[in-house]
Amino acid sequence: MATRVAFLSLLVLLGLSPLAVAQDFGPSEAETLRSVESCIAAAGDEPRSCLGKATESCMALPGAVSTMATDACLETERAAWDTILNRNYQAALKAAEEKDRELSANYETDIVSTLKSAQRAWIAYRDAECDRVFAYWKDGTIRTSATLICQRDLTGTRAIELAETAG
Repeated sequence: MATRVAFLSLLVLLGLSPLAVAQDFGPSEAETLRSVESCIAAAGDEPRSCLGKATESCMALPGAVSTMATDACLETERAAWDTILNRNYQAALKAAEEKDRELSANYETDIVSTLKSAQRAWIAYRDAECDRVFAYWKDGTIRTSATLICQRDLTGTRAIELAETAG
């Protein structure tokens, strides 16, 4: 994680942040979030089919020919999934609190703390896995794109899992 954080910090210092580029290229974070949410709503039982759709749409725009444009598209979708993940985590937390209350008369429960523990473990896994991807592509310009794909896909998958838990 330290390697990825140092690299992304260097990009920011150089003014090369994918997020900074996203402000100049492609749809805004708000537009991308609405696009991902619309896809999820239309996907029915297959919300995972939405992973990467916003990036594909962004990459189809005129001018999406550089690595920086690719990274901007990836970062905007990753940020959208992160927003959805945080919303779904809060809903899952609320559902866990309700379930703890419901079962507390007959059982010792600790659903809230196990959810929190699972989320912390998932964050550690996501960071370690995406650090591995970053390290694997050390010798190529694709490393940031590969890392953003990792973050987008793992974050999106977790957001969907949490929605199913809270459901």
